[in-house]
Amino acid sequence: MNGLKIRLLEVPAARWLLHLTVRPLEPQEWVFVLGCYNSGTTLLARLLGCHGAIGGLPKEGAALSPDLPRPEDLGWTRMWVECRDYLSMPSHQGDRLARNIRRDWSLFAKGGDRLMLEKSISNLPRAVWLAEHFAPARFIGIIRDPYAVCEGIRRKARPRHPAVAHFPDGYDVAQTARQWLAANRELERLAREDLDVHMIRYESLVSDPVETLAAAFAHLDLECPAMSWSQGTLDLAGIRFTLTNMNAGSGARLSEQDFASINATLGDAVETFGYKIANKVNYGAWP
Repeated sequence: MNGLKIRLLEVPAARWLLHLTVRPLEPQEWVFVLGCYNSGTTLLARLLGCHGAIGGLPKEGAALSPDLPRPEDLGWTRMWVECRDYLSMPSHQGDRLARNIRRDWSLFAKGGDRLMLEKSISNLPRAVWLAEHFAPARFIGIIRDPYAVCEGIRRKARPRHPAVAHFPDGYDVAQTARQWLAANRELERLAREDLDVHMIRYESLVSDPVETLAAAFAHLDLECPAMSWSQGTLDLAGIRFTLTNMNAGSGARLSEQDFASINATLGDAVETFGYKIANKVNYGAWP
């Protein structure tokens, strides 16, 4: 059914008719989960969504509204750094666009009278627009070790037409490093814009989820649900999750040349964002 709705939204006349049947989503507050690809945004959104006061969408909201451009439209799978301008939202008619997006999302949303959570990686470069047109809005950002992120993007993503002409053999790790850097610089910029941003580290989320999630719920002014953590299993509001730090596996799949390429691209930014510059030998040798 959701697939049919998505296809109908691409047809202007059908979209107009669907909009007659729903009202725009109007939760008390919006919560947007932001971060780089392969940083744990999906995991974080799933965990936060276990709270009874938080509603959500069945997939990324950018895929549920034709008014939200996506890098995939241009073939840039998991690589918005190459089409940032395409993702920007126009300043004129912003209220109309936001209202249409909220109508689109209302066709898929579950719960969320108090808080509605949305997670689209491509929303990061347009977060300021979201803050203006989806007020009141809060943002939860997540950052992860750059080496693991770079390896994951390279392994999972392939550019498509027409972007594939630029990387016919797939992304190299230098390109994925540029995406990591752009995303985390954008998160840093949002904090300077005085937006309501709460930052989380992937490594903290999977090693100490109770404390990490408690801080996130507190930031959202929500009572913390029952949680327990034992031997890699998180019980959150009666739902169990197995959490594992996957960084070591990603590091093992990187070559010495991969590490060198990532380091050459990122330079001091690795340490600026709280990580240690690594190579094939010493990666993961510190806590």
